[in-house]
Amino acid sequence: MRVARVFVLNDLYVAAHARRRGVGEALLHAAAEFGRSRGAIRLELETTPDNLSAQSLYRAQGWAFYQDTFRFHLPLAGDRA
Repeated sequence: MRVARVFVLNDLYVAAHARRRGVGEALLHAAAEFGRSRGAIRLELETTPDNLSAQSLYRAQGWAFYQDTFRFHLPLAGDRA
């Protein structure tokens, strides 16, 4: 095991009027370039199972799906999501 930088993209969102115009692709490309420039070994993000358009974009950009993982969260004060 080694310690390395991993960046997590939170709340990646493209407004409805800007979708299918390359904005999401540009955001993903910029995030990847930023991560590389900072020495990160990986980027991670999450989307809901029903967001098929986002999943399609991610796969088209070379993102891999973690099939055998579950994500958990523990709500703390002020966080009820």
